Amino acid sequence: MPSADFDACLLIVLPWGMKGGRGRDCADMDAPPDAEEEQALALALALHEAGRTKPYLLCAGGSWAHRRAAALKLPHLAARSRYNPLSLLKLWFWQRRHSFLLIQTVGEGSLGFGRLVRRWRKQGMSFLVHAFFVRFPSGESRKGKDLWAARKIFCGWEGIRRDLAGADPDGVQDRLVLLAPGVSRARYFPVSAREIAELGKAEENSRLPAGGRHFIFGMGCGLVARSGALAVVRAMAALWQVGDIPPWEVRITGSGPRFDEILEEAERLGVVSRLCLLGDQFAPDFLAACHVWLAPGTSPEERPDALWAGFVAGLPVICSRSPLHAERLAGHDAALMVEPDDPQALAGAMIALMSNPGLRQDLSARAAALRGEWELERMAGEARRFFSSWAASSFDPQSSTDITGCRHEVQNLQSPGRCVTEKP
Repeated sequence: MPSADFDACLLIVLPWGMKGGRGRDCADMDAPPDAEEEQALALALALHEAGRTKPYLLCAGGSWAHRRAAALKLPHLAARSRYNPLSLLKLWFWQRRHSFLLIQTVGEGSLGFGRLVRRWRKQGMSFLVHAFFVRFPSGESRKGKDLWAARKIFCGWEGIRRDLAGADPDGVQDRLVLLAPGVSRARYFPVSAREIAELGKAEENSRLPAGGRHFIFGMGCGLVARSGALAVVRAMAALWQVGDIPPWEVRITGSGPRFDEILEEAERLGVVSRLCLLGDQFAPDFLAACHVWLAPGTSPEERPDALWAGFVAGLPVICSRSPLHAERLAGHDAALMVEPDDPQALAGAMIALMSNPGLRQDLSARAAALRGEWELERMAGEARRFFSSWAASSFDPQSSTDITGCRHEVQNLQSPGRCVTEKP
């Protein structure tokens, strides 16, 4: 009888270029986790809760994934350097205890490790899957053996799948599988119960918010390339010329290299007094103060929360009509979409939401209806269904009888490509 599931799953999420020491510093707990780490941890939790496939997370020591796995008491191995001999030895002993192993890598930095573990295994007793939820693999990786050793590759959106389809040396049609990333509800809380409709009301003939409060536009991940932050600043200059709207300001969070560029543009256009560049913030507090969420970015490698944070919070959303956003919102009229890098169109959408409480309410209700699209649980559930299907179609009972008796030797732990499999 074929097995309905894998016995265990090794989830590998390591930063690209990791050579030694700690992983990404997480001393600032307001900073959002790396998107790839968040997806890997969600997969580990889903498998752990289901109880049929035992997860084991391999991550960088000191990383967000390491800290969260330890706090949740998930089985894990924290590697302090890439291909550390002690880590390899622990991993080698762990994988020997499981007859039918799923190897799931997440991100480009994990490719080599995934192929290494697969080579330790008896043929037919492992199933290697890669995942690129956010970042595209580099040209170097697309030409290497590590990437194409996988039986399946999860692609976070159609752009990644098209990119890899053109590079696949074997032309395997069903190797590439779409699986959109999600965001964690636990990092946010819904604010739709706030009196969003009342924020634009005042006296009978006035649009000023009650109590003189400012109308606040929020934006995340704003200091990275192609975030759309410059388009927002230029839209602010257009809003500055409009008199019959409530007092307003724009608050942008996130870290990155474009702080000076954005600030200088705001100073040049005379809107710096209406702009707050806040760095990384605690998401619930930040979202609770916002009235509209802006997602004007055009990057094909945009973090999922750059768009979804507003939907999680139940806020009305203005986003660019980028290929990524169009795919995420296909079939859902849940946001005001504007052309990318068009400050005038963006300013028009901002004015429309400030002056129309009914439109804000309508978009907030539509945002709440999209819960199943952005949740990490949706992504993890879809992945588990794929895993079960692949396990049932790939399990070879003839190969499982002597797996525990096989003797594996790693001839040189510092050179992970060299290993042999010998029968007793």
